[in-house]
Amino acid sequence: MSVKGLLKRPIKPGKRYWDRVLGAIRSPERLLVELITNSIDSYKRLRSRGKEASGVVQVTYKVLKGGETKIKVKDEAEGIPFKKLQTIIEEYGEDSSGLSEGLPVRGTIGVGLKDVGLLMQDCRITTICDGKLNECKIYREKGLPFASYPVINRWVTSQERKKLGIERNGTIVEGTLPKDPSFFRDFKTLYKHLCLHYMLRKINQLSKLYRVILKDQNNQKDLKYTPPKGEVLSDKLLYIPYAVGNFPIKVSIKKAERRLGQSGEFREGGLIVIYNDDAVADCSLFGFDADSYARPLFGEVNIQAQASKVAKLFDPAKPIIDEKRKRGLDPEHPFVQLLSSEVQKQLRTIIEKEREAKKGLKGSVIKSRNTRKEIISKFNAMARKELKEKKNVVILPLPPYWTLPEPPDFFKFYYDNLNIMQYQKTIVGLGILPDKVSDGTSVIISSNNPSIEVTPGIVFVDSTKAIAGLIRERITLVGKKCGLQGTITAEHNGSADEIKVTVTDNPLLNPKNGFAFIPDSMNIPNGKRKKADLIIDRALVKQGAPGKVSFVSSTPNIRCRSEIRVMPGRNIIGNKTLRLPAPLKGYKVGTKGTVSASYKQKEATIDIDVIKRREIKGMFSDFKFSREELPLLSEYDPETGIITIYVTHPMYKKHREMGKSSSRVFVVDTIIRTACEAIVREGIKKQSARYPTLGAMSTETFGGFQFISEVSLRVEELYHTHGSSLCELLRHISLNLP
Repeated sequence: MSVKGLLKRPIKPGKRYWDRVLGAIRSPERLLVELITNSIDSYKRLRSRGKEASGVVQVTYKVLKGGETKIKVKDEAEGIPFKKLQTIIEEYGEDSSGLSEGLPVRGTIGVGLKDVGLLMQDCRITTICDGKLNECKIYREKGLPFASYPVINRWVTSQERKKLGIERNGTIVEGTLPKDPSFFRDFKTLYKHLCLHYMLRKINQLSKLYRVILKDQNNQKDLKYTPPKGEVLSDKLLYIPYAVGNFPIKVSIKKAERRLGQSGEFREGGLIVIYNDDAVADCSLFGFDADSYARPLFGEVNIQAQASKVAKLFDPAKPIIDEKRKRGLDPEHPFVQLLSSEVQKQLRTIIEKEREAKKGLKGSVIKSRNTRKEIISKFNAMARKELKEKKNVVILPLPPYWTLPEPPDFFKFYYDNLNIMQYQKTIVGLGILPDKVSDGTSVIISSNNPSIEVTPGIVFVDSTKAIAGLIRERITLVGKKCGLQGTITAEHNGSADEIKVTVTDNPLLNPKNGFAFIPDSMNIPNGKRKKADLIIDRALVKQGAPGKVSFVSSTPNIRCRSEIRVMPGRNIIGNKTLRLPAPLKGYKVGTKGTVSASYKQKEATIDIDVIKRREIKGMFSDFKFSREELPLLSEYDPETGIITIYVTHPMYKKHREMGKSSSRVFVVDTIIRTACEAIVREGIKKQSARYPTLGAMSTETFGGFQFISEVSLRVEELYHTHGSSLCELLRHISLNLP
């Protein structure tokens, strides 16, 4: 049947949604990945019905002389019937991929066909299905998204098939990319990026099933991906209990022969999360992406459940995909949290072994042991002095570097959006310009959600607090229930600024089985005592008499008390759980064991490692050289107190070539600067009065519009104060220069 006249329809749900979604598509690679995987899904649906499918996807990317970039993606898969085409383009929240029906497809992850269509200019979708030709144009009119259908259910002619290059069924999506430098690529770069893109990684390995061809005016190449060479470190099958039953997960972790990129969409490293054979949901190292000892790691986390079961993870009401970023796993989803916890355990074990193996590569910078102790004690004295709290500390002026387009008219929060953990105090900064808001003025701070508390409720402007024309006030937030959302507003005389707040889960409020050590592992220095936090659900405590918790150690070298009485009214967290500190003591370096706790038929264990005790008390314990190949010149490890200088770094090699004298000066300068930066960061973490940089400091996530600039200036200030005396101290001592 043919429909006369041009059919024009609005695309749901509206302008604000589309503006937000299109912000997630910031590159031609992301756009092309969406179109390629749509075609692959179409081939998979054909094969699931037992039909023949070539698996060929042709991608054309042409940069024209006028600066325009044209793209076209063609497949010869199912084609799209008119009614389904309307649903795909016009409706919102409808699954047209077949994922919800249990088909083994990727489905829509964050963005879909209509999203990429709206990003392009003059986007046209041409499709043939069972001999019927349909065309759709996607465009904007007065800022609103629309679709028109120039051709509807018309029988396709042989000439049209020849022109389109489609013998049976198939679909072509074509259009012009935005005239934006971020969308321009030369063929070589685009080819490399599409070969490496984590969402295409499995598809590009399955040459017998799929063939994705990239071409421009002068080149044509098949996309291929070859994993790095490496050894298997872990290959385990585990089960995640969730909703409809246990999900089998195969976790394969490998170590490459070289260091891999561990960030971005085109990374070689990371663990790709696979479902339905070759669909990829995410790629990460589950929190260890920045760990230098994890740089060679890569592999897969394969959700091996049946497609009908996998569909439950993509329930539109709460999918495992992060709706905010429009890609990747949602860290707040219950299934993702369970999965992450299991994978993190395996990664943590591997990384700790790597860290232990690399210890032998390090040697102390200072030859004499006695001299080393004397020098390090001076550095620790500097740290104690700088981190000691004093009243009325004078802070040198710092320029207010705003990373936002321009400074606020009156005042502004340091963040636009912020996640805070349930019942954990989080501090966020409010910047006020005193030359715009007079002394004594009251700025009202309020929350539109009574379950998200904010203090103080009023801030009085005091220009004497200003540093280079900016007052930094600390606003404390506490969220009482996971999942809550609210808006914190700062307001005065018609001027206002807002911060959107979301309350996330706090693991201390949800111990496993209501009774668990958090964290579940700990290092104890030889001969030292440390307290482990045992978290108990208050509902469990209220079952009968409070009673006592019993403790048992697996080895005599790790000692614990046999019993500790539970005090129901002490150490309460969020009115839901209580913290029971359990003192533990370790003996004999290298001892590994567990301490088990039991209470009212509940069991909990904590893994203990006894490590070498620091010879020197204080923030710093040693300075060492390392031959490990890392993209760092130096770093400070707060757990061991060691400053490490990497002699494989190009800067060190350059100074070594210039002679021993140059190397010596460079090493001394590097040690002092690294120590100064470590002290500044420690001061910020402790919210010292000397270091008033603001951010989400209670969660140790440093950020905000001023952080990087302030840290650099603080380090220079500290170096200026102590650098000369420390250089003189290190001037004549013997160094083990490699």
